[in-house]
Amino acid sequence: MDLSENRKASYTVEVKSAHFGKSQITMHPIVCFYRSGEGLVRHSMVFMSDDICHDYHAVHHFTVMSLEALAKTSPTVQEMHIFSDGCAGQYKGKGTFANLSLYTGQKIQHVFFGSEHGKGEADSETGVINQAVDRAVTSGKLTVKDAGDLFAWCDRELVRSLDGFRR
Repeated sequence: MDLSENRKASYTVEVKSAHFGKSQITMHPIVCFYRSGEGLVRHSMVFMSDDICHDYHAVHHFTVMSLEALAKTSPTVQEMHIFSDGCAGQYKGKGTFANLSLYTGQKIQHVFFGSEHGKGEADSETGVINQAVDRAVTSGKLTVKDAGDLFAWCDRELVRSLDGFRR
């Protein structure tokens, strides 16, 4: 997991004042790997929010949401290995360690990497989304005012691409 750089609202055509007053969207990708009867499964989730406070409360919320989503598709999580960067405000502070005690019934190991953007498994997830959104905005097919617009567009495009994949 890793918080990506905030995404700014995107308009195809905008007045000059909109350029300097764009709202921002937090994107927090989490890539999970787990074993199932089919072997190793890669499950990718990207959480989007208009709240741009990147603190341990947000990270805890996204982690709980990812565990709830995984509970619907995989057996009970017995052991977690969390890989993140070493940012104290988000992943390595006292609040984060206190939150680890809330995950009961499972063994947890938290591994920290260097605090650099663009190096981890999760960073590529938001990169793909950002490139696709930029292409859609440039072509005039999309306007992103907030996280709701971004999520709705991603949801539609994912369903469309999966329908093409299934055929």
